[in-house]
Amino acid sequence: MEECLKKIYNKKTQKDIETQYETGRKTLKAYVEANKNSKISLVKNLARRFKKMLKRMTLKKRMKKGEEDYRQVFCNPECKATLFEAGEPDYLSPALVKVLKKELKDFQLDFNVADWVEIRKQLFGKDKNVLKDGFYKGIGQKTVKTLRNRGALSGCYQENVAGLRLAAPLL
Repeated sequence: MEECLKKIYNKKTQKDIETQYETGRKTLKAYVEANKNSKISLVKNLARRFKKMLKRMTLKKRMKKGEEDYRQVFCNPECKATLFEAGEPDYLSPALVKVLKKELKDFQLDFNVADWVEIRKQLFGKDKNVLKDGFYKGIGQKTVKTLRNRGALSGCYQENVAGLRLAAPLL
């Protein structure tokens, strides 16, 4: 698994994450500045949350988080503790619940089991497994081949499930 992470989470990937971090900070700062005095309470509250996030967000934390994310998505053959883990569609493993609660807490959002169960049901349909050789069945074969060539053991992601991006793809 560590071999996989070394290949996948390489210098280029780290540089990309650093660039995304800087762009994200600039975007959040601009949003906060533009909306700090908004007359719409929802927008104003969101601006306050973003301002708090900016204070907590550091490049070091983002790089550590990036490494964790890449390990979870690309070096996790059974997709343990992800929405793609095999099992009943209406079941969230305790490990997944723990991960989701932590992720949502970081964004100051509430955890609602029913929402995540519904997303999982949409992913699985009537199946109990959505993986083929460690990769989500919805990932194209060309992409799987590219990921394997880059050293990935898994592909525990799909973009835009229920309007959410469940993982940042490597490509």
